[in-house]
Amino acid sequence: MLRLREGEYACYSLNDVTAHTALEVSCFAAEPAALEISQDRRILGVFELNSTEDRQLLSGIRLSGADASALRLKAVRGTVDIETLTTKTDR
Repeated sequence: MLRLREGEYACYSLNDVTAHTALEVSCFAAEPAALEISQDRRILGVFELNSTEDRQLLSGIRLSGADASALRLKAVRGTVDIETLTTKTDR
């Protein structure tokens, strides 16, 4: 599990991303929090997380096609525990 406190971020390299690829993030937030997800400096969304001990699933986040790409997850408010990142292709 990766813990991101407010202002902290983590970057991941993605290769061979198609236009039909979606990202799914499984995470936890013990307090109200917000997670910003971006791909190659383009913000894909800022996701509000509830204060709960239950796993929260962010799904259907569309990625742009690229041979090589950088994915960044940043805690813009509160603390977020990232459990898994999964890419899924529709085709």
